[in-house]
Amino acid sequence: MTRALSFVLVSLCLIAPAAHAAAWCRLTTVDPPSGVACSTQGIPLWWDHRCTSYALFEDYSKSIDPNDIRSAFQQSFATWTDVVCPDGHPIGFQVRQLEETSTCDHASTLIDGTNIHTMVFLQEWGGLRSPDAFALTSTWNIQETGQILDVDMEINEADWTFELCPATGCTNGHVDLQNVITHEAGHYFGLGHSVVANATMFMTAGANETSKRDLEADDIEGICSAYPQGSLPDACDDAPWNGFAANLGCGDPLPKGCCSVAPGAQNASSRGVLSLVAALAAIALGRSRRKR
Repeated sequence: MTRALSFVLVSLCLIAPAAHAAAWCRLTTVDPPSGVACSTQGIPLWWDHRCTSYALFEDYSKSIDPNDIRSAFQQSFATWTDVVCPDGHPIGFQVRQLEETSTCDHASTLIDGTNIHTMVFLQEWGGLRSPDAFALTSTWNIQETGQILDVDMEINEADWTFELCPATGCTNGHVDLQNVITHEAGHYFGLGHSVVANATMFMTAGANETSKRDLEADDIEGICSAYPQGSLPDACDDAPWNGFAANLGCGDPLPKGCCSVAPGAQNASSRGVLSLVAALAAIALGRSRRKR
């Protein structure tokens, strides 16, 4: 069965509107109106299962040892998955870093095919990507449910040099990888940007910053509100949408006659209604930059 896809780009919130009680914001399936920072319509994005996995692209980074990259990603995701909410319940997510490397060198997804959540350092950065951005996280979801299907992360090595800085920050103009990945991991779970300047999910950072490695109260409120107690099932399957792609590539079409849809959303998926959220971390350094 062939289905035409309709992808919609939903922009991130920059500041919370006055109607928001919290300073954090969820990503949603609806683009905010002109002049409004956070969308007050649409369905918040969310994972409907508690186990996910990702693979690092096989070329790794031009400046950081692969083992250090793996450690930085693991620590960044653990910062979120280790959260215990004020009411005492743990978030419950398990995010597995695959030992095998990905062969998928860009953000992509197949609704009628296998996939992989890929994390890739890019030496070329152009098109709709701003050179001001340290990284870009793309999230595909079912528009009518907000269910997250696929998340890919692209890191901008064309314009920035990354390293693992000391706790006091880098002094050579390099960017702390763990600082950036911890912020991007918040987008991975469906969070938007916060207006709290010291929050991990605040929209900008200096290149020498390391403070986003640790969550603030606003970040914890965001993830706990997005995933209250009992919202995630006990079952654990960390395979991506329609299963792992061969060689952990960008995806392979399913055999003809095989049709996979999201549980409870057959009609929406059959119409090919998907949204793409590009979660962009635009980082300010040394001069005023256009914010997103």
